[in-house]
Amino acid sequence: MRRSIPIGLQILSSLAVVVFILHAAVFIGVTEARLAVVISPARLEAVVGGRVHPELTVLNRGEERVLVRLSLAGGGHDLDGMPLIDESREAVAAISARVRLMPEQLLLAAGEAAKVRVVVVDEEGSGGLYPVILADIAPLGEAGGAVSSRTRIAVPTLLTYASRGEKTEPELAVAGVKLEQGRAGEPLLVTALLHNTGKMHVRAGGRAVISGEFLGEETVLFPPVTILPGAMRKVTGQWAPAALPPGRYTVKVLPDGFRGGGMSAAGLEVSFDVLHPYELAQARLELVSLQTPVLVAGQRIPVQAVVANRGNIPARDAVLELLVLNSRGEEEAAYRWLMEALPPGKGQEFAGEIELANRLPGEYLLVASLWQEDEVAAILRREFRLAAEPLLAALSK
Repeated sequence: MRRSIPIGLQILSSLAVVVFILHAAVFIGVTEARLAVVISPARLEAVVGGRVHPELTVLNRGEERVLVRLSLAGGGHDLDGMPLIDESREAVAAISARVRLMPEQLLLAAGEAAKVRVVVVDEEGSGGLYPVILADIAPLGEAGGAVSSRTRIAVPTLLTYASRGEKTEPELAVAGVKLEQGRAGEPLLVTALLHNTGKMHVRAGGRAVISGEFLGEETVLFPPVTILPGAMRKVTGQWAPAALPPGRYTVKVLPDGFRGGGMSAAGLEVSFDVLHPYELAQARLELVSLQTPVLVAGQRIPVQAVVANRGNIPARDAVLELLVLNSRGEEEAAYRWLMEALPPGKGQEFAGEIELANRLPGEYLLVASLWQEDEVAAILRREFRLAAEPLLAALSK
């Protein structure tokens, strides 16, 4: 069963982690059109090791002098491939021990360009490195002081250690397969979850081979995507057979490597049912409502949630998970309900109380996550505040 802490991290990521171009303040006396800094390449992919040090070019195409401060952060991506930036102290320290930027600060006049070398200090490593290079850019006033505005540009990297004779073979596994259909008669969507279990990034897709008693075999292709080591990516293909009679079918997903060379890959086979002609048998859960009344500090938080099954078969072993985060994004409380079975077309109400780890006044976020087959089917959020006096908390509308 999934734990609450990863959900909290996902929430924080969606709120604060991913920003490729960030305007942090309003320009004072400088228009955005006059501040134009370009970093190339936009994504740095290179082989490193020994005396090989890839470079970035920073060009000031604007009309003002700019100060560019460069730093490193941890890199990653979510299941949809959206880049993630980890600026935690631990991530920055880990990547800074292996990579250096030279120089770390640039002062560029209008039209001026400069090179930045990416130096890998840990030359004995293997596999890949995936830092994100952050450039904080501030225009300079006539007196030479930076004005109160900032633009941030993030450059993701794919750095692979040069081979020293050993063979580093990418490893890929299919962690999950899911079939969905919007409504009866529509094409089916086949989604596979690819997990990179190796030490270096890989560009891979795959194929789904679908078979049934009245079907024979049909193939659905997945487009290739880039997957970092230890990470997972969703790939989706559409299946629209000429006919889809009721019965049980089998889908086998096999990952393919498109980066060149061999690849160790593990497939996955699952079965699914068609209830009526061209109608997939599926349970589709929705989180209909999430309510909490006016709260009194020092007491438990009463919570009421309603879950509905919009599918055509019973939903089994679903989990409703509740998480309370404080204003710093730290977990204050967690609770979960297990749904044994919910018939199609029916709803179920969940009511209970949650006790906070501390009951200090402040802003809090209540997050309800509905899990079905190890995936988040729905999320609802409610903000509430615990006041110091008269110690009442009102639900934010």
